[in-house]
Amino acid sequence: MSKVRLQDGGAVRATAVALAVLSISCVVGLSAGATWIPLPQLWSELVASPLAPDASASVVWEFRMPRVLLCVIIGASLSVAGVAIQTGARNPLADPYILGVSSGACFGAVLVLLIGLQMFRGIALTSGALCGGIAATAAVLLLARDHGTLSPHRLILSGVAVTYLLTAMTSFCLLLIDRNHFGGSNNFLFWAMGSFSRARWGDLPIPAAALGICLLVLAGHARILDVMNMNDESVSALGVDPDRMRLRLFFVIAVLVASSVAVSGQVGFVGLVIPHIARRLVGASHLRCLPLAGVIGATFLVIADAVARTIIRPQEIPVGVITAGCGAPFFIAILRSRLGGAGR
Repeated sequence: MSKVRLQDGGAVRATAVALAVLSISCVVGLSAGATWIPLPQLWSELVASPLAPDASASVVWEFRMPRVLLCVIIGASLSVAGVAIQTGARNPLADPYILGVSSGACFGAVLVLLIGLQMFRGIALTSGALCGGIAATAAVLLLARDHGTLSPHRLILSGVAVTYLLTAMTSFCLLLIDRNHFGGSNNFLFWAMGSFSRARWGDLPIPAAALGICLLVLAGHARILDVMNMNDESVSALGVDPDRMRLRLFFVIAVLVASSVAVSGQVGFVGLVIPHIARRLVGASHLRCLPLAGVIGATFLVIADAVARTIIRPQEIPVGVITAGCGAPFFIAILRSRLGGAGR
């Protein structure tokens, strides 16, 4: 009992430190951009009324504030989805990007644009992304079945195959969309590599609500998720059908990813890297890991977006370039360690 309390206390301290770092990163995110806003000036603009800001304060309140908040929401969503998908797939290499969930959601959203439903942009894009994400998840799960059981290795290979197919289909759809309509020549970069340059206050409610609801659902199933890390027999011993639980889990993941992709495009590797960091800090317990992963993921994406805005300013690069630059070496390191362990 004392060990559990010690672990819980460590998790609280780790989460508190992560929240403090997140607060600092948000200040950096508000200051960064084509022009750097010094801290004293930023403070004066933050205390200015958001209802009637001056010209300088409007840059912070109308553009940078919703952008930073969207980074927080999307970073937390993708990280929480990463924890869940690695548990459901029982594979540390799994993440929404690699397993095709992001590609499916992206294709669904672009298809909505192609058929001309952008007048209902928020709801239509999210709905299209959700349908695409669920369809891609179903395809990957079916392809990964090996004699009725889910094979972790087939899961990764199936995800890569589905990702390539959906990426090609998305590219084709974008070619059919008028270049002067909804994003112009930057359309492909937005959907393929992710960007927060279009962030507005109206983009926040749907992904924020999805994150809150899905986080509560996952926390309510935390004990089952802990057991799922081991084997399906232990899950069945709790009176839970493991396949049905896995379907619920992947639906929750699809909701998180779809609501994120609809407003930011595809941002890769966040769901791969952050869950490993969180587990290293607080262990595999989902009640401790899920909130910490969300906070660390939010911090990571805020910093990545700030770097994307400033590294070649006044221009900015897609945030997915930064996350891929951090995530790809991490993926290779995990892959090498697993192959090395299998070889021994």
